Amino acid sequence: MEDTPLQFPASSFVKAHLHGGPLYLEDGALWETLLRDEAEIADYFRQIGLELVVDAPEGFAFLRQLEPRADERVPRLVRRAKLTYDATLLLVCLRDELNRFDTQTADQTVLRRTRRELQELVGGFLRESNNQVRDLKSVDAAIEQLRGLGFIKAVGASAPDTFEVRRIIKARFGAGELEAVKERLTRYAEPGV
Repeated sequence: MEDTPLQFPASSFVKAHLHGGPLYLEDGALWETLLRDEAEIADYFRQIGLELVVDAPEGFAFLRQLEPRADERVPRLVRRAKLTYDATLLLVCLRDELNRFDTQTADQTVLRRTRRELQELVGGFLRESNNQVRDLKSVDAAIEQLRGLGFIKAVGASAPDTFEVRRIIKARFGAGELEAVKERLTRYAEPGV
């Protein structure tokens, strides 16, 4: 008896991708399949306690854990990633940068920042330190953490220290949350706190 090759519908590949992280417009055929089969894919994830969030105009989609209401029980599949202080700080700064970028540049859609610009962005919020090398390594680790979570993306081999700030930050990090975290970070950076 010969083994029959397995045949998977195109939506299976979208589901598998979303289990691993966000999906973007640039993912081509996967993105098109997501838009075509969005209702079926959303229903699949809803059955296992996840909400499919699709922002077609911005070109991204991701999964969010459904929160139980009242006495509901919801399966938990998504573990929250614990961000370091520096990664949280960088995320807040990038969210602010996206807000400024969107209000000041109507002709551009992609925000890019170099590693040096990202380091300078958070510099004013870091506690005073005499060890600049350690501070830079800490910010570099934050950059890598956000890159691993899909909030920023290296532009490519031609510019290895340039990153695209992904718009998914706006969906994952709301305006109200932004202000509360900014206040906590400012208090944390004060000497003696």
